Amino acid sequence: MYEKGIVARVLGSQEEKWFATNDETGFQFYLEEESLAVMAEVGFRFLGDRHRVREFALLVNQLKERVDEIPWPETTVFDDTNIGVLEEMFHEAVGLHLCTQPHLMSKVAEELTRRLPAIVAEEERAEYVAKMITPDRLPEPLREQKEWLEGLFDLVSKASSPDEREPFIHQHWQRWKYLTAGDSGRPVELAELRERFEFDLSNLVTAKVQHDRLVKVESGIVSKEIETLEESAPSDIRDLCWAVRELGSLRFVTKQTWMKLWYCLEIWREQQASRLGQSVSGYLQVEINGGRIGGKEERNSYVLLRNGELASLFYNGLEVSIRKELLGAVPEWDGSPLHGTGGYQGVVSGRALVIGWGDDYREKGKLVGPATVLVVPQTTPQYIGMLTRCAALVTDEGGLAGHASIICRELKIPAVIGTRIATKVICDGDEIILDGNAGIVEVLKLIENDEVQN
Repeated sequence: MYEKGIVARVLGSQEEKWFATNDETGFQFYLEEESLAVMAEVGFRFLGDRHRVREFALLVNQLKERVDEIPWPETTVFDDTNIGVLEEMFHEAVGLHLCTQPHLMSKVAEELTRRLPAIVAEEERAEYVAKMITPDRLPEPLREQKEWLEGLFDLVSKASSPDEREPFIHQHWQRWKYLTAGDSGRPVELAELRERFEFDLSNLVTAKVQHDRLVKVESGIVSKEIETLEESAPSDIRDLCWAVRELGSLRFVTKQTWMKLWYCLEIWREQQASRLGQSVSGYLQVEINGGRIGGKEERNSYVLLRNGELASLFYNGLEVSIRKELLGAVPEWDGSPLHGTGGYQGVVSGRALVIGWGDDYREKGKLVGPATVLVVPQTTPQYIGMLTRCAALVTDEGGLAGHASIICRELKIPAVIGTRIATKVICDGDEIILDGNAGIVEVLKLIENDEVQN
């Protein structure tokens, strides 16, 4: 769902090429190959226009200021007046978040590489690009992890009791719970933070390594080397790299914004469900108040384009089911190398640990070690602890300005982003070699399913 007009301010006439669906698993984005190519080109033109990027940043920050003023949903009873405003803000937030999708940046690596030969030797291009698009401030997920570890070490040094730890955990939860929210929109639970505290407490050596790495990252963000590169780079390359840095940082802001609004709307729907005696999950205020509840079997997943007072369907539940079936199918694969975008340079070999959509990431995350190549659909802030421990990363989705690329560049973890099928064809225990310079993942030794189970 998004508000018609918000995305258009950035994407122009390509606005309606986006498909955003809302179902029980959260948001999914369906783009045909042809549409993806069109959007990549639109994204490239957008990134090359500093004025439009600055306008986008202004929209994001203005909305965030409004959302920050909303009381915590747990203590609020919403009425029809303020819920209408929240819905409008939610559609705006999702529209802005769509504009930070990695698809928009998929042409940037190709274009930067094309423009570099005259000024950078071939073997240095990947490192050059990685340095030039490194954010000039520590990304929020890494700030959250650093704050968490510093608080943990402070309490350990004071030999604190469990009662003394609770205020720290609660304060951290209030500050960061929407950043660490899953795609369900629900903020992280206090119980999860308590479990995280106990886990880090029992692994202080690993936690210290993570913290030292983050301190090193933060101290090296604005280096003389990067400043020298920027001074010597042509203006068009500087502009592209600046835009990737800016939108990468804003992506975390837009996610927190729509997560909080989503949660507010879910609380209101729970209140309405209690009043009506039936589920109203996923419905808009106008549908609930107008008695137009039902027919979820026909549209168990749907797309809405808001235009004034009208909410209209893009396609029905059957069409969505077909799309989801195609996306979920295991592709035929002949064992050839997987290709994606190099998130950060480096060549690493190791054992794969695959965390799919249905896996318990907390339990599987405990298996991550220094020789682990983490294979996931996409990364979220919950993966930060794993990324500070693993050897390398492979993802199905993402691009240069996505969460995975930003974090891996900061932590200097070799990564291949956007392989599309890695989690479907790689199994736990597979021996793989990852080349972040070329954006290639090769499976050297396949583990049979019965061997994995044993």
